[in-house]
Amino acid sequence: MKKIYTVILALMCCVLLNVRAQQINKAEYFYDNDPGVGNGINISITSADSISKTSSLPTTGLSVGIHRLNIRVRNNIGKWSISDSRNIYITPNITNIQNQINKAEYFFDTDPGIGNGINIPVTQADSILLNQNINVSGLIIGLHRIYFRARNQNGVWSIADVRNFSVTTGSSNIAPQINKAVVDGRGAECCV
Repeated sequence: MKKIYTVILALMCCVLLNVRAQQINKAEYFYDNDPGVGNGINISITSADSISKTSSLPTTGLSVGIHRLNIRVRNNIGKWSISDSRNIYITPNITNIQNQINKAEYFFDTDPGIGNGINIPVTQADSILLNQNINVSGLIIGLHRIYFRARNQNGVWSIADVRNFSVTTGSSNIAPQINKAVVDGRGAECCV
């Protein structure tokens, strides 16, 4: 019994000796496909407990459309984080900018494809405000997601903006409000 306590005490000492403040000492990013840990494009940082950095990342070579930006960091003992990912949209170079939203749509849970969602009637404008109930009577009780997206005059669609909601017994409508939907001439942004 004494030997077991000695082994446990020795293991605890080893663990305690290895516990110390860790520093982030490397950061990298990549688009779409993972080149392997440590093989991404380096982000210059100063070693610290936490990092907050704003910078522009080059998108040269990316085609027009949706891409996935991934960022990960490494600590001073060589352990890498899981990649944090965000969708980005690369817009075409448009010289004749049209800043008008001419179509909007929403859908629940599964994307039916761009332009195939449930139409939201809009009057062509620089931005739209929508305040209406949306029928959810066809959805089963439980958690769901509602997505909104808008299209500009150039036919460029926004990335779908998503919100979670719950259908409960007796739910027939939800009342999300689109409080901002704007286009910058290259794409549309839709926010709930």
